[in-house]
Amino acid sequence: MMDETRKIEARRLWEVDGLTMRQIAEKMGMGRKTVSRILAGDPAPHPRKPAKIAPYERLIAEWYKDTPALMAIQVLNRLRGYGYTGGYGTIKLATMAFRKKRPQAFLRVDLRSRGRGAGGLDDVEDRDERGLRVRLYPGLVAL
Repeated sequence: MMDETRKIEARRLWEVDGLTMRQIAEKMGMGRKTVSRILAGDPAPHPRKPAKIAPYERLIAEWYKDTPALMAIQVLNRLRGYGYTGGYGTIKLATMAFRKKRPQAFLRVDLRSRGRGAGGLDDVEDRDERGLRVRLYPGLVAL
């Protein structure tokens, strides 16, 4: 809920100083919609209900501490046993910070000419991010 003195200050900036809503918002560090509501006299928006996942967040954190490789669907299945009625999308978002990103399954290779051939179609030797030698041959596709 907004402090009454901030509402009075916003109204004063509007009526006395003649500032625009955007200028008031920037000066007071609030959104333009908030300023608009204050000037229109509308009540503040209702606070949001706590998310369905909120009561289970500590439990999920413990699970990931014990088993860091858990997938979101596995967490959902476990939570169903505790009475969770929300959906998979909520679980996926809530567990995103816990899940580790998998390493990329490909090597990045620079295929620019190394100076031996005019068109750069000679075999190319390069190093990947790990410093390993990689040799590529023109026309050869590796899958």
